[in-house]
Amino acid sequence: NKRRIMRIFTLPPAAETAPEPNFYDSMKKIRLRQQLEMYSIARKYEQQQQQQPPK
Repeated sequence: NKRRIMRIFTLPPAAETAPEPNFYDSMKKIRLRQQLEMYSIARKYEQQQQQQPPK
């Protein structure tokens, strides 16, 4: 996966000026996955806080 991302960033300038819709789709997916990861991390943190007695 990382190789694919690096390949996207190392495209020639010509490809950058006219990116394919595929590129936008992958960016959306990456952003969505990041949001999901942040959400799951937040939920884990909340559960840990709830388990511990408040000080």
